[in-house]
Amino acid sequence: MSKRSWLGRVSLGVILVCGVFAYLRPVFGEKRAPRWHPPMTGMLAPRSLFRLEASFQNDESRPFQLSELRGKFQVLALIFTRCPSVCPTLVRELLALERGMPSAVSEATRFTLVSIDPAHDTPAALHAYRAKLGLSPDHWLLLRGEPNSVRELSALLGFSYSSADDGMPLAHSKLVTVLNRDGEIIHQQESVSADSQKIVDAIVRAL
Repeated sequence: MSKRSWLGRVSLGVILVCGVFAYLRPVFGEKRAPRWHPPMTGMLAPRSLFRLEASFQNDESRPFQLSELRGKFQVLALIFTRCPSVCPTLVRELLALERGMPSAVSEATRFTLVSIDPAHDTPAALHAYRAKLGLSPDHWLLLRGEPNSVRELSALLGFSYSSADDGMPLAHSKLVTVLNRDGEIIHQQESVSADSQKIVDAIVRAL
């Protein structure tokens, strides 16, 4: 076999291999493609709570921005761990709501509790509260922030509360707020037990 003939056959083989690879590459690429949706991007709506730049902490002491909630519906309530009756009742009602949600709604929804007693509700106190009430870390987020941050958030929600001289919250509402995936308020109601189905319906309409 001449040198020229041998080189010709090698070249032809290389071309065939490259052609087969080019043909199969899209097929293998589709199999490797991620099946999850990419994070939501783009501008937030003017009325989105996720525009709030205040920094919070979760119950593991990690700094947290509300914009990190983007992508899931949020059932949001303001509580404090020293509350003797109203807050534990509200949280248990929210737990019952979570258990009764249709699977599609449950998958798209998370629950966020923000303390209105940040002087006392340290990350450790919030973590103990999570354990006491059995709040799953997969679906429940507990946050604290500086007093000004909490006041700003409560004002945006229309949530009112007063404090004693020692800073402990006294009277407060049982307001529950539902946010869409972009942090806009789509539903609010006082307490859960009155009509929990309204919360589910608000999420279903926005899915």
